Amino acid sequence: MYFVFGKLKDKGVPIGTADAVSAFFFTFLHADNPGFSFIPLLSIFVIGIEYALSYHYFDTLWFPCAAHMMWNFTQDFIFGLPDSGHPAVISIFHTTVSGSGFFYDEVFGIEGSVIAVLVNLTACCLIILTGRIMLKKRSSLHDC
Repeated sequence: MYFVFGKLKDKGVPIGTADAVSAFFFTFLHADNPGFSFIPLLSIFVIGIEYALSYHYFDTLWFPCAAHMMWNFTQDFIFGLPDSGHPAVISIFHTTVSGSGFFYDEVFGIEGSVIAVLVNLTACCLIILTGRIMLKKRSSLHDC
């Protein structure tokens, strides 16, 4: 995903287009997971946008890679919840949630829920705002 975004960005493709293409690729990589349906598709696409935006604005792979790793680690190994449709094999806590709804999808996990879409859309907005502030500060430092 980051390779796709970086290559498109380097070739002069507009950031929004590069972001959407890499998010589509990220979604495609999760499309074969158990329980994949419309809400998980939307959620994974938004997370792909979020990760590409963080790579663009913070100019490092560390942030999106660490965010992705911590998301998977927390769901799998700490709470024992399904991660993108894959059940946890081993975990510290054995959390059980029954039924699907606004906060959780029984098969796909937390990221298959409406709340995950909303939280990650909010994160996208915060990344854009923070990133633009950082870019302004960087450019003003170079002007001095």
